[in-house]
Amino acid sequence: RQSEEGGLAILSNLLSRLSTVLPKEASTAFTGSRIMTYCIRTLAGLGAFDKVRSAIFSTPLLVHDVMKAIKYENSPTIIEAAVHCISQMAGSSDLQDLMLKLGVLWFLIPMLFEYDISMEDNFIQVEINSEGKLSFLDQFISSDVECTNMQLAKNKLAILAAHAISRLGGLLGGHLKTPRSKQGVVLLSALFTPQIAEGFTEMNPSELLKHLNTNVETPCKIWNDKMRKELLTHAKEQLETPAEIEGLPYAIGDLALSEKFKFKALENELEIGRIYVRLYNDCPTFPLKDHSHFMQCLAVYIGNNSKHMLAQDVSNPADKWSCDHLISALRAALNVVTTLPKLAVVYADQRCLNMILTCIEPRGEEVDFGACPYYAASLEIVLTLFVHMTANKACVEALANDKILVKLYLMLYRPASKNALILVLDILQGLAKTPTTSWSAATQAGGIYLLSLVLPQGDDYSEEDDYVEKVQERSISILMTLCAEKVNGIRLVTFLQRFLPPGLVDQLKEGPKESTRKAFHIKSETPEHVWNPDMARKLSKEVNRLKLLAANAQLKGTLNIPLKDEYKFQFQELDNEVFVGGVYVRLFMKQPEFPLRNPKRFLEGLLKEYFKVALRESQKNDGVDNTMPVLLSAATVSLLRIHKLLSEHAASLGYISSLVKFIERVYSNAAASEVCGSALRLAHQLSVNVRVAEALASVKPEATNVFMRCFEIGLGAKILALEIIKRSLNPQNRGRDGLVKQALDCKLVQALLNILDWNAQEGKEKGISANNADEGTQRVLVVDIIHLLRKDGAYAEVIREMVDENEIWKAYSQQKHDLFLPSNANDSTGVAGLLTGTAAQYALPSTAYNKD
Repeated sequence: RQSEEGGLAILSNLLSRLSTVLPKEASTAFTGSRIMTYCIRTLAGLGAFDKVRSAIFSTPLLVHDVMKAIKYENSPTIIEAAVHCISQMAGSSDLQDLMLKLGVLWFLIPMLFEYDISMEDNFIQVEINSEGKLSFLDQFISSDVECTNMQLAKNKLAILAAHAISRLGGLLGGHLKTPRSKQGVVLLSALFTPQIAEGFTEMNPSELLKHLNTNVETPCKIWNDKMRKELLTHAKEQLETPAEIEGLPYAIGDLALSEKFKFKALENELEIGRIYVRLYNDCPTFPLKDHSHFMQCLAVYIGNNSKHMLAQDVSNPADKWSCDHLISALRAALNVVTTLPKLAVVYADQRCLNMILTCIEPRGEEVDFGACPYYAASLEIVLTLFVHMTANKACVEALANDKILVKLYLMLYRPASKNALILVLDILQGLAKTPTTSWSAATQAGGIYLLSLVLPQGDDYSEEDDYVEKVQERSISILMTLCAEKVNGIRLVTFLQRFLPPGLVDQLKEGPKESTRKAFHIKSETPEHVWNPDMARKLSKEVNRLKLLAANAQLKGTLNIPLKDEYKFQFQELDNEVFVGGVYVRLFMKQPEFPLRNPKRFLEGLLKEYFKVALRESQKNDGVDNTMPVLLSAATVSLLRIHKLLSEHAASLGYISSLVKFIERVYSNAAASEVCGSALRLAHQLSVNVRVAEALASVKPEATNVFMRCFEIGLGAKILALEIIKRSLNPQNRGRDGLVKQALDCKLVQALLNILDWNAQEGKEKGISANNADEGTQRVLVVDIIHLLRKDGAYAEVIREMVDENEIWKAYSQQKHDLFLPSNANDSTGVAGLLTGTAAQYALPSTAYNKD
C-alpha cells in the first residue's frame, strides 16, 4: 500500500540523497548511518511482496543505491541491511537479472573472503523445523547487529552475503527458495569452480566459507591463495569496469567475460567429471560421490584424445600437456577399477568400451612406435586396465568379441613393447574360456599368432631368456585353455593338427604348462613325442610366413583367415610313423615299457584303428596288406602285457564280442590268414584277464565254437585258440559253466581227445607244420583244458563220463605233462611264448617289428 501511495518513491529519494551526503567512513553511531539502515531495512521488508518487487524493478537506480550501501565498511548495520535487501529482492527473476547486470556480485564476493575461520560462530545456529519455517536469515535479523567486535560482524556479514549469492542463483530450497537463474549458476561455476560453487546450495554456508578462506586440495575441490587472489583481482577489475549497458549507465562489470573466467592456477589441471584427475591418481581411495559417472566421463575423454598416443613431436608445451593428460586419464580409469573391482562393469557398456578401444586400434608398418614417446606407456596402461576387466564376468562377455580379439591378436604380431606383449597375453588368458575366443583363434589366425610365440625363433634353438620363457609359457597356457574350451576347443585342436606333430598337439591338450614348453625346445624321440631343432625351424618359418599374410589381410579389414582344406604342414621325419591314441606305434614297439601319459586312450585308439583296418583288408580276396593289422595287433598285445588291467577296459567297451565276430568272419579266408592271426593273438592276450573270460561266455556267436574252427588254420593258430579256451575256463570265471556247455555243444572234448590220440593220422593240419616240441606244447594245452572241463560245475559229471573211461585220457591224465615243455620255459606270454618251431612265426610275429 505504501508503494501505491508513493512510499517507495519517498524511500528511493531518501536513499539516493543519503548516498550522496553520507561519507564512506561513517560509523554505525552516526545519525545518517542509522537513517540509511532503517531506510534499507524498510525496503527489505517491502521486498517480500511481489507488487513491491515489480515496482522496484522499474526503479533500477534504487537497486543500484542499495548495492552501493555495501561500501560503508565502518557501518556493519548498513551493510547487513543492504545484503538483506538484495537477498529479498532476489525473490524475483527480473530483479535477479537486473542485479547481475548492475554488478551485484562484485560487491558481494569480496565479503566472502573477510570471514575468519578461527573465530567461534556458534552464536548462529541454523535449525530448520519440519515445516521449514525457521531460517538463518530469520535468526540473524532478529539478533543484535550492533557488533562491538568488527571481525565478528564481518563473519556474520560473510554468511549473509553467501546466502544472498545463493538466492541470486536460485540455489536454496525451503522457504528461501527463489527462481533458478541460469546465468547466475554459470557465473558462480566459472568464478568459484563447479565443485566449490556446490557449497552455495547449502542452507548453512559455514563450510563453504571455511573452504574459501583456507587451502583445499582434494580430488573434488581445489582452492588456494593464488585462486583467491585471482578472483579478488577480477572482482576489483569488474568494479572499475563500466558495463556499457544501454539504459543502465551505472552498471558495472562484463558478465560475458566473467562467464569465461578461468583460474590460471588450474590451467594445467585435468578436470574430468568435476574430478581433478591428478589428485585422484595421488589418492585413488578418496570417496567420490559417483564413481560410475567419473568412469564414464573418463571413457569419453580417452576416446576423444586417444590420437595423442601417436604424437611424435612434443616440443610444444600444449602438445605435451595433451599427452600427459591422456596418460593421467588412463591411469585414473585403471585406479578406479583397481580400487573398486566391481565397478569394472561400467566399462562393459559398449559405448564406454568403444571409447577405450580406440587406444588399441591396429597400427600398420607406417607407424613407428619408437618415434612416439607416449605410445608404449599409454598402451600399457590401457592393456593393464583390460587385464583387470577380465576378472569381471560382464566385461569378459563384452571383450570376447571377434573384432576386439583380432585387434588383440594383431598386437601379438607387432607389439609396442615387451610389457605390452605380456599384457596382451594376460588379456587373452582371461578371455580364453569363452567360445568366441577359441573360435577366433581357429578361424581368425589367433592360433597362428600364438604358435609363432611358442616356437623357437632364430638359429639358437636352445636360447633361454626370462622374457622369452614368460611369453612362451603364457602363449602355451592360452592355447591349452582354448583347446579345452567345450564349444569350439575342438575346432582349434583340428587347426593346430595342421601344423604340429600329433604328439605336441596332445601335449598342448593335456599339459602341464612347463613340460609342454620344454617339449617345444628339447630334441625328443619317444612313443609320445617326436621333435627336433630342424622340425622346429621349418615350422617356425612357415608359421611366420602365414602370420605375415594374415596380419596384412587383417590390417586391411579382413577378419577371417581360412586355410585351404587340403593344407597340412608335412614333416619328413613323420612320413613313416603311425600315430594312434596319442602314441607313435613304431616307437612304442621299440620301447613298450615307456611310461605313457594315457595308456587307456592308447588302447582305445589301437582297438578302434585295428578293427577299421583289419575289416577293410579282410574283405579283399587278393592284394591283402597285412602290415597295419599285424602292427596294430602287436602293439595292443605289448600294451596289454605291460598294463594288464586294460583288458578289463577293452571288455567294458564291447570289443570282446567284436573280436569274436571278426574271427568268425575271416578264419576261412586264406588270403587274410595273417589278419586272422593278428586277431587271434589279440584275443589270446586279452583272455589272460578273468573279466574277458566272463565276457567270452556271453558273446554271440559262441566263442568256443569260433576258436575251434581256427584249429583248421594251422598249428600256430590251433595253439593260440587252445590257450584262449584254457584261460576262459579259469575257475574264477563266473560264466565258466556257460563255456563248458558251449564245449559240449561243439564237441570240443572229442576234438581234444583226437589230438591226444597217438594212432591218429598225421599231416591233416592245414597251414604251418610243427616240430616235436610244438606238438608237445599242444598236448600240454589239451590235457590242461580237459582237466579244467572236469572240475566241479554244472556239467562236470557229463565231462567225466566222457573222458574218465577213455583209454587215451587214461594214458595222459596221470602224466606230469609239463615234461613236454622246453627246459627254458616261462609263463610271461603263455605257452605260445614257448613255441620253438615255425609255428612261432604265426603266434608271435611282433618280434619282427621289434627288430626294425
